[in-house]
Formats: sequence, C-alpha cells, structure tokens
Amino acid sequence: GDVYKRQILSLFTSFGYFADDAENRAVLAGVHRALKPGGVFVLDHMNRQWVLEHLVPENEQVRQGRHVYNQRRITPDGKRVEKTTTIRDDEGHEQTFFESVRLYTPEELVAMLEGVGLADLALYGSFDGAPLRDDSPRLIAVAHKPEELA
Repeated sequence: GDVYKRQILSLFTSFGYFADDAENRAVLAGVHRALKPGGVFVLDHMNRQWVLEHLVPENEQVRQGRHVYNQRRITPDGKRVEKTTTIRDDEGHEQTFFESVRLYTPEELVAMLEGVGLADLALYGSFDGAPLRDDSPRLIAVAHKPEELA
C-alpha cells in the first residue's frame, strides 16, 4: 500500500557496526534509495557524549546459570565503543563475543544523512521529543526524502 517504503526505522543502535565509515554511509544511501519521496527515516543511536561520560568499563552478572562478563572501552581515537562479552556456563564452557560500534557526533551524523540526500533533519535526545543535549543517552535523528519536483 501507500505506506510502503514511506517509513524506515533503525532502532536500538543497529547502525554503525561496519569498520569503515564508507560502509556505514552506504547503509544510509540504501535507506535513501528505498524510501519513496516524502518518506521518513528514524535513526536511534547512542549519543556519543553521553557514552564517553557514562561508559561502564566492566560488569558481570549471572543469568540463567550462565556467568556473563562484559568489558567495554572507547578506542584511543574516541570514535568507537567496543565490547567483549564472555559467557561461561556451569561446566566451564566459554564463548566470547566482540562488537564495535562507531560513535558519531551529531554533526557527523547530520553530514552523512544530508550527504546521501536526506533532508529536513531534526535531532532529539529521546523518543518523547526531548531536545538533544550532551546528557541525553540517545541520539534520535529524523530525516526525510525530499518530494520529487514536478
């Protein structure tokens, strides 16, 4: 129907996992291609400044009989947050998972979104429309694909 490709949502920090900025930008270019003119894109991401100030370097917990240990760090260039999760069960079997997410500044994100052709950008600090501030945990970007000119 009419709503098809009029809205694309990227929630829960599902953007920024590629190691190269060009690959992350390609994701946004794909969003632009997929949207119909007048469509809206909502990107929910970590607010870099909040992460830098509130990062928990390590924590551990027991869940369903499994010991879960997380280690987090900001890369020396300040551009990524990396997390290593080690899960050990009662028998001593261990699994390790690694993730690395690009921490974009609001200015970097706006430049990328505009660079792929999205416009009318608005940035928020939460889904309730609060303004984006340094102490906002989230960075919510709302962008539109311009209507086609007649």
